Amino acid sequence: MGRYVSYFPRRSRQRRHRSAAAARQVGKSNKKPDWRKWPGTTRRLLRISSVSVRRKKAPISSIHLWFDRPITQLRHAVLVGRLSQWMFNRSAIHEGDSSVNSAAPSKGPPTPPLRMGGDDAGRFEKSKIQNPKSKIFYYQVVISASREVLDRRNDETIRDVLEELSNIWPIVREARLIHARLVTEHKAVISMLPEVDRLRPVQQTPIGNLQLAGDWTQTGWPGTMEGAVRSGYLAAQNVLRQCGRDETLVQPDLPRAPLSKLLFGL
Repeated sequence: MGRYVSYFPRRSRQRRHRSAAAARQVGKSNKKPDWRKWPGTTRRLLRISSVSVRRKKAPISSIHLWFDRPITQLRHAVLVGRLSQWMFNRSAIHEGDSSVNSAAPSKGPPTPPLRMGGDDAGRFEKSKIQNPKSKIFYYQVVISASREVLDRRNDETIRDVLEELSNIWPIVREARLIHARLVTEHKAVISMLPEVDRLRPVQQTPIGNLQLAGDWTQTGWPGTMEGAVRSGYLAAQNVLRQCGRDETLVQPDLPRAPLSKLLFGL
């Protein structure tokens, strides 16, 4: 997801040297630069960047679990009223992709497996994960706004999540947990605090040829990947309008269910 917008393109080292030399030449000149030729541009850029500075961030934690058997055939599930919020059956979602279905990700910092015995047992479990012929089943549990998780030990959070999953799918108690990993993105999305929308800019900036895109802009959605994609479509629509093409790229929202309208006034 885009977090920042750069107005000036990156320069090569040689171009930066030329720019610095030009700036020194201006400094030596008796004639002061006429900043009025750029009416309000600097102020507008500062106003845009101040939105980034004032935004508060919210963490998102993911608990990755590998079992020796499937615990559910559901591809995903919403877990209400629990520490765990979403469950994604990665093996089912990526079915047919052996690199995802049967092995733990090889990129990123190495994480030792959850110990179930001595050091030899730990090494055995890790070697089993890295063996593409091993049949294991991969699930991901996501916790948004996971500030509570940051104050706890990783193994405590993993055990609480496993307990919640076992209450929903009792087979978890019979399954063997081969590997577990908790990963937290500390600045994952903007924190949707009261009146935060007042700080979220629209995609079209006061500068005609500068568009903003990212989950932190005005999208009508909270800070999500889907919101970031939506912002890109909105920015592209603005560009097309400036080119004389009135096209709609954003897909219409799904129809609201009658019960949602009644309960939430949507």
